[in-house]
Amino acid sequence: MLSVGEFTSGTLSDAHPLALVLPRRKYDEPFLVGQSGDKRVAVFIGDNHAFLYFTYDTSDDWSGLIINGVCIEMDETSIFDPDFDTAPLGSIIRQETQLCIFAASERGFSRLPVVLVDQLAPIRERSRVGFLRWQIVIGQDMGRKVLRTVDVSPKASA
Repeated sequence: MLSVGEFTSGTLSDAHPLALVLPRRKYDEPFLVGQSGDKRVAVFIGDNHAFLYFTYDTSDDWSGLIINGVCIEMDETSIFDPDFDTAPLGSIIRQETQLCIFAASERGFSRLPVVLVDQLAPIRERSRVGFLRWQIVIGQDMGRKVLRTVDVSPKASA
């Protein structure tokens, strides 16, 4: 359950990186909000359009429950090398100073890591690391809540 100070309601225009937007309607889907340069990026994390993204300046077409300031936790046992293995859509990649989600454009023509968090401590060149299992959380310690768990490992999707 969420406390009143942990969420607001509005459109994608009201959501900032790193936010989770949960749908209010049955057929809408949840989003993670990231960034690409000076544009915000919405990544679908539901079942119907999983890990497709689109960029926007403002967007009043998509609305829902907005949970700003969420955190991403990675399952260290699901580690892989994105420089050696193909990164599946929905995997989390730690590179340079960023934490990214690997996603495809909404038309599916391009695949790229969408920045969720930037300005982390830099890592060495050719030291990227990927994770197949991760979760979205809010809060800490006793107040910590898991909002969504994602598993894109091959056995999970088979």
